[in-house]
Amino acid sequence: CTPLRALSLLKPNPNAKLMAALLQTLPWEIIEHIFSFVSAEDLARLCRVCRYFHRSIRSCNSLWKAQCRTVWLLERLDDGCSKWYEAWLKMCEEFGQYRSCYAEVKQAWTIIEDFVGQHQPSGNDHRHGNLSQSLKGGISEQEIAAAEAELGFRLPLDLRCSLRFHDGQHAHNPASFLGGLQFYSFSTA
Repeated sequence: CTPLRALSLLKPNPNAKLMAALLQTLPWEIIEHIFSFVSAEDLARLCRVCRYFHRSIRSCNSLWKAQCRTVWLLERLDDGCSKWYEAWLKMCEEFGQYRSCYAEVKQAWTIIEDFVGQHQPSGNDHRHGNLSQSLKGGISEQEIAAAEAELGFRLPLDLRCSLRFHDGQHAHNPASFLGGLQFYSFSTA
């Protein structure tokens, strides 16, 4: 547990305000370096300490870029975001409940997609189909919730996260995984 984490876990007290006031006297580069060791949750807590921290942390692209790389495996900003803090908020809104397994699931799908892209038959051989194009996109939270309601139980978190990336293959496609086995859509299974 870092000293800042320990400080953030304390109940509000005058010493925390004094520590914040002392930190504000340091150059931003030093504060930024200290904060680079802090989790996103603790950055959010630090934003509540004082206005200076709030403005500085929210506008510090390097802090949020590091968080986005670590938790969401983002390497660049998408079209809808101009700052890393915006990207962080967008990913939290879309996938926040999957923070504990998101990186592992995304890495697994990236490995599968890369492998398929490198090892599928040539584009001219239509008998085998195109495996990468046969994968369906992910399904929404609403679709997952409807399926869970129909099943009568909640799916494991990592499966839910996986379904957000891909939901099986398109039907009637000759391309298949594992030597002829079809990767069925959740709604078909």
